[in-house]
Amino acid sequence: MKVSVIMPVYNGEAYLKVAVDSILSQSMTDFELIIIDDCSTDLTASIINSYTDERIIYKRNEHNMGVAKSLNKGLLLAKGEYIARMDADDISLPNRFQVQVDFMDNNQDVGVCGTDIMIFGDGVQNEVHHFSTHHDDLCIDLIFNTALAHPTIMIRKSILIDNEISYDPSYETAEDYKLYIDLSKVSKISCLPQILLRYRVHKSQVTKLFSCKQKQTVLSIRKQILYDISPEYDSNTLDIFNRICDGNRVFQQGEYHIIVKVFKTTIKSNRYKRRKIMKVLSQINCSIFIVNRNKHIYVSYFDLFYSLKNRLLSIIPRMSFCI
Repeated sequence: MKVSVIMPVYNGEAYLKVAVDSILSQSMTDFELIIIDDCSTDLTASIINSYTDERIIYKRNEHNMGVAKSLNKGLLLAKGEYIARMDADDISLPNRFQVQVDFMDNNQDVGVCGTDIMIFGDGVQNEVHHFSTHHDDLCIDLIFNTALAHPTIMIRKSILIDNEISYDPSYETAEDYKLYIDLSKVSKISCLPQILLRYRVHKSQVTKLFSCKQKQTVLSIRKQILYDISPEYDSNTLDIFNRICDGNRVFQQGEYHIIVKVFKTTIKSNRYKRRKIMKVLSQINCSIFIVNRNKHIYVSYFDLFYSLKNRLLSIIPRMSFCI
């Protein structure tokens, strides 16, 4: 079997049928759809049982396990060469699996690939979200936040088995972020610059219901990444780093050197040609930082980090920023 699709669901009656239909209508037919029902109390079970398609494998948890454990249950059941993720409230475009399988077949060094998405739903009308496409860029993105849309990813199952990688339940609500970091250490990650999934936003989705918990989990992942880069970082550095990741653009002048140190140390963590790296860094002035009348410093971490990265690509054979 080529693809095992894993779809966890909890009280998903509102959008479940549309999501399932988008999978069953894929142009590529060699797949199984594993639906893990995490003890839903609505009409979820009835909707799933209304299908007679033999490709659907329906499993209901005996007790509520959460998303990460439900996904791991699906991984154990999966028979496909590739694992495709799908959420019970999104819509996969008809050619999604075929496009991703063709890419994975032709790029054996890639362990996971995602796609661009079209966001729609409550308060959003067809907003396109693009992601970085190449491994190095995605690893840079992972330093700050999750770098792929979880319901779009397709994973090479052998990579998970060979490296004993699965979803970590201790990172519930941000289990995908942790998974990408783990995968990036053992395989290339990639993203196709094509919209192959419509991502629905609504008030009852996990990111809305558990936003506070998710934020704390993401903070713990960032802390681990930052401390892996340099154990000497203190809580003040971590606070500034988190503000950068969250899109803060205003910093006190006294924080300027800490910001620069975070990025420089991250670059230095690469073991390739350190002298040349530092020479390049010494040539980069502070023009990216703009000091206003109130002596605050505005900084876009994308401007700074990608400026550094683009200059370094010419001298580093392969950059691996994800620790």
